[in-house]
Amino acid sequence: MSDNYMPFSTALMGSLPRSAEVLTAKALLKEGKITHKTYNQVIRDETKKVVDMQEAAGIDIITNGELDRDNYISYTAQKVSGIRTMTNDEVMDYSPEDVKEKYRQSLKERDAADANINNPIAIGKIDTDAELNQDEIDLLRELTDKPLKTTLPSPYLLTRSVWLTGVSDRYYSSRNSLGKDITRLICNEVKRLIKRGVATIQIDDPVLTQIVFSDDEDQTFY
Repeated sequence: MSDNYMPFSTALMGSLPRSAEVLTAKALLKEGKITHKTYNQVIRDETKKVVDMQEAAGIDIITNGELDRDNYISYTAQKVSGIRTMTNDEVMDYSPEDVKEKYRQSLKERDAADANINNPIAIGKIDTDAELNQDEIDLLRELTDKPLKTTLPSPYLLTRSVWLTGVSDRYYSSRNSLGKDITRLICNEVKRLIKRGVATIQIDDPVLTQIVFSDDEDQTFY
C-alpha cells in the first residue's frame, strides 16, 4: 500500500462552493476593477480556508476546492491556447437547426441552460503541452504538507465539449482527430502531476455512461 494512503483514506470530491469573497473578486476582475495580483491573493486566502477546513476535519488527501475555476471543464480555456469560452447563446448561433433542439434539451438535462454558463470551444489547433493544474498544485504545496489530490476532465468529455461544428472543423478534420490532441493534452498533464508527487489524480467524466447506454449514435463520436 502506498505511503499516501491508509485504509479508508478520505478526500473531497473536488470542487467546493465559492465564497462571497471569491465571487466578488471574480466579478471585479472581469470588470477591470481589481488587478490579477489582488485577485490571486483572494484565491490564495480562500484556498487556505479550504485547506484548513479539510485538515481540521481529518481529511487525509487535500484538494484545493477548484475556487479559481469557472467550472470543471471551461477552466481549460484559461490554460490552453486554441481553446476559448463561448456562452450557450454563442454556441447555439453556430449550431445547425436540426441540432439546436437536441442542444437545448441537453442543457436542460444537465441543469446548464443558464445563459451565463461558459463552454470551452476549440477555435484553433490546441497546445497539447499546456499546463492545466500546475498553479493549483504549487499553491497547495505552500499551504499543506499532506498528500494532494487534483482533478482533470476526461479526454472524452473534454473532446465532446470543445468540438463545435462550424468552428472546430476549420482546424480539425473530425472530432476524432481533435480527440487525439485532447488525449495528448491530458496525458501530458497526468505525467507532470505524477512527477510532482500528486497522490491522487481524479478523471471526471459524468457523461461517459452515454456511450454505453445511449441508443443515439449521433450523441457519441466512437
